[in-house]
Amino acid sequence: MEVGQFWPIPLSDGGFACGIVLDIVAGSRRAFLAGLLEWRGYEEPSPKNVADSQVIEQGEGHIKMIKEGYGQIVGVLPPEIKPPLPLLWVEHLRGKEWGLYRGLDLIEVIDAKQARAHPIKRTWGYNLINLLAERRLGTQQNKD
Repeated sequence: MEVGQFWPIPLSDGGFACGIVLDIVAGSRRAFLAGLLEWRGYEEPSPKNVADSQVIEQGEGHIKMIKEGYGQIVGVLPPEIKPPLPLLWVEHLRGKEWGLYRGLDLIEVIDAKQARAHPIKRTWGYNLINLLAERRLGTQQNKD
């Protein structure tokens, strides 16, 4: 796996959302930071049509997330297209200290009051990205 690889996420209306590898967990060959892009289409994603998409959800997960949900990675962003930035989130460190992260990178140590302004780091099960894609980008969301 490498940063910038992506895969289609089938939606119930026949369209697709797109998952992307945002980072690799240090020391692991199977754990990575997955992102759900703010993109949907009726054809599978390609480097060209997801190039300017932003991350709307992210979570640490296992490669089985891809294998169980769609089966395989279908593309990678070319070097001239920068992958989207991961989102900010927080994780409790110790005592009153929280870590503010951009993706998997610790940016700074903050206090609990500051931490409340950000979502908490999450680990995703194999099918969660598919459920989030349907909720955020599926036909039900678009009818509202």
